[in-house]
Amino acid sequence: MGPTDTRDPQYYHRVVDCQWACPAHTNVPEYIRLIAAGM
Repeated sequence: MGPTDTRDPQYYHRVVDCQWACPAHTNVPEYIRLIAAGM
């Protein structure tokens, strides 16, 4: 196993399960932040 490269955007597609597993590939954390901000 090689070192983790967090500069690679694909890394986040593998580790952010709620976005990766979503059929629409919705950025759930950002969606929740927008709701919390009243948008």
